[in-house]
Amino acid sequence: YPSLEIFPKVFAPYLETKIRLDTLEGSEVKFRRFVETSIDVTFQITRSGYIDYVSSNVESQFGCDAQALIGKHFKVTTPMDQVSKVIEALKSISEGKTVRNLGITQKVNSGELVPMEVSASPIHRNGEIVGAQGTMRDISERHQAQQEIERLAFFPLANPMPVVELDLYGVPSYI
Repeated sequence: YPSLEIFPKVFAPYLETKIRLDTLEGSEVKFRRFVETSIDVTFQITRSGYIDYVSSNVESQFGCDAQALIGKHFKVTTPMDQVSKVIEALKSISEGKTVRNLGITQKVNSGELVPMEVSASPIHRNGEIVGAQGTMRDISERHQAQQEIERLAFFPLANPMPVVELDLYGVPSYI
């Protein structure tokens, strides 16, 4: 069958493309599973501050619908006193730098302000920086622990009398 000799030449490019797409889809599924099970919220934002992507765990962590945030400006969830920090971070990222452990406060759906730690790096497309991708972590527990440490450290300074804290059994827990 001489007419079948052309078959591999015609379909080889199609099969190569199909294999690449299948591999890419498999990688995307793995990536999404990893992102969705993380305790951190993963995001992508444009250089001008618009949210391109946010992981769906933002809903369980902060009560925000991920899809409702797409296309919104970061100011929707950022208190006014924190906006300049985010603008400075985006400026650094636009210069090709990575931002690590930036402490900011974010508004969640309940209206509560939550301390966060943000790390982000540039997104490159065709040699140009088009935005940032990164993670946000709720650091409320760390923040509360730090406040308690500061409270306990300040107390002896404010009280000239010796202080002893006992547990329910009379065992000293702080002197």
